[in-house]
Amino acid sequence: YEIPLRLVGSEMCIRDRIIIPMSISGKESIGSMGIDTPLAVLSKKPQLLYNYFKQLFAQVTNPPLDGIREEIITDTSLSIGKNHNIFEVTEEHCLNLNINNPIISNEDLDKIKYIKHKNFKSNSINCLYKSKMGHNGIEEALDNIVSKIEKYIDNGTNIIILSDRNVSKKMSPIPILLACSYVHQTMINKKKRSKFGIIIESAEPREPHHFSMLFGFGASAINPYLVNEIIDYHHDLGFIKNISKEKAISNFNKATAKGILKVMNKIGISTLNSYRGSQIFEALGLKTNFINKYFKNTPTRIEGVGLYVIEKEISQRIKYAFNSPE
Repeated sequence: YEIPLRLVGSEMCIRDRIIIPMSISGKESIGSMGIDTPLAVLSKKPQLLYNYFKQLFAQVTNPPLDGIREEIITDTSLSIGKNHNIFEVTEEHCLNLNINNPIISNEDLDKIKYIKHKNFKSNSINCLYKSKMGHNGIEEALDNIVSKIEKYIDNGTNIIILSDRNVSKKMSPIPILLACSYVHQTMINKKKRSKFGIIIESAEPREPHHFSMLFGFGASAINPYLVNEIIDYHHDLGFIKNISKEKAISNFNKATAKGILKVMNKIGISTLNSYRGSQIFEALGLKTNFINKYFKNTPTRIEGVGLYVIEKEISQRIKYAFNSPE
């Protein structure tokens, strides 16, 4: 996992502060109140796109929802597939895959990717662009992705997997949040969004905030394959003891689901089905035209960077990851 891991951050930070504790305890890492890290738009280091967004919350004196004491009304399960008219009661509404925890393992993703059932058809799409083309390459690649998805949907596909695997020096990863949101928004405009579910297969997400954003912008399930590989690797090294690899991965997925629930509760939403596609976020330091094109209806009160700078930050991580002499 070493090359893609360097694309997303410090190994020590990811291993010791986030992934290993969550995989052992099954609980989200907890820090002190407040945040003292620099804003992404002001940082000198390349940032993930998630860091340019902040979570909205219900600004009331009483907690909008207590996910622990009111657990009976909370739910993190999601269904994947084609949705039908909610005002018509038909048996077709039942033709969906129901996932109790939409943070899925590599094995679970394979079950969906290679599913053989007359009511389900899945296709995987690479979310990569040619490095040498810069931000123009991202724009072109996103348009190609949407065109491919539209053709798949017209041919009966109802599960789309957006994947950033197969990264190389020549092919860089499109920020998976950008790809997910653009596909979601574009298909809404084309009135075809209800015909398919989006599954994310990505090395990027590792914190509850990352997963929450992907669900908030249209994803139905997420496979953080790099996290799975990190847990597998460190289990072999002996950092994770007394539990199996499968249990460690399951613990991380459960801890992440609990973290997502906390984010939902801050705005008063109790079910992930209601939270999906809700866009309960605001941008901080992103250009208005960038937001209007890729994250429509998301508030951005402070101007900042656009696709050009975001691509430059991706390029920096690629050069560092692959030890490019340039």
